[in-house]
Amino acid sequence: LKNKKGGNELITPPLNGLILPGVTRQSVLDLARTWTDLTVSEREITMDELMEAHQENRV
Repeated sequence: LKNKKGGNELITPPLNGLILPGVTRQSVLDLARTWTDLTVSEREITMDELMEAHQENRV
């Protein structure tokens, strides 16, 4: 999604026991981190945050 500053951001939940670690997940994160126009964030994202981004056409 687009963050509030207009930059592209890939958000994924952190590995906290609910998300399984895996080769595919790690490969996607590693590849995405090489892209200069994309910020990769491993953090929680709330439904409110996602709905706000959708309402602002940032998804």
